[in-house]
Amino acid sequence: MRKFFVSAFVLAAIFAFATSGHALQKSQGQFTGDYLDDWMASEATVTIHYYNICLGWVWVWSGFAADETFGTAFNNDAGGALVGSFQYFPTGAPPNYGFTGTAQVTHVEGSKPHLECLGGMIAQIPYLPSGAGWEFIAWGVPVASSFAVSYTLGDANGYGTPVNVYSDGPFACGVCFPTDRTTKSYLWGIGGTACPGSPLFDGQCYVEWLAAVTLKKAVAVESDSWGNIKNLYR
Repeated sequence: MRKFFVSAFVLAAIFAFATSGHALQKSQGQFTGDYLDDWMASEATVTIHYYNICLGWVWVWSGFAADETFGTAFNNDAGGALVGSFQYFPTGAPPNYGFTGTAQVTHVEGSKPHLECLGGMIAQIPYLPSGAGWEFIAWGVPVASSFAVSYTLGDANGYGTPVNVYSDGPFACGVCFPTDRTTKSYLWGIGGTACPGSPLFDGQCYVEWLAAVTLKKAVAVESDSWGNIKNLYR
């Protein structure tokens, strides 16, 4: 997984964009980053993700409102410990310019699909994405069978956050994943108070953030059972 420094030119572009408005919008782009290993697993851990970018294209989402919460709800029937989470941020926010943020792990409440609300807090840390690749947060906290990893980003100067986020891309609906796929990616409103959350819709299909979690198993599972467990999440 690669990380890059933000050039002065990109930094200037960030501020130009940050002042351009707060309406969430998307543009298509080609994914040129590193791919997480598909179903990274060991005898002790399993990695879960729901996105599919088989064609190599992504939607680039921008223009998040200040303090708007977004993220992914994960389901893990066995429970266990959340080792860490991944999120792809192609563009971050420079420190020391009034941009703020938190990352949080919460319980998830409500019926599925598309009726999920953020519940009680499990863990929260100050967090400001630096951008240009996968970013990993080590959590090490126990989680129930349904939980969410979400982000709330803001700024002290009213510019709006310059952070961009990737999701499944154009042309993938019906090719990389079925059109009736149940999605897990949401916008939960200002401060995460919207209940239910709004699933991420690209105008044709519901799409997923490029996000993943790694879990430590709560109970022993025979190695030949991993295929069955993974199929629950595909």
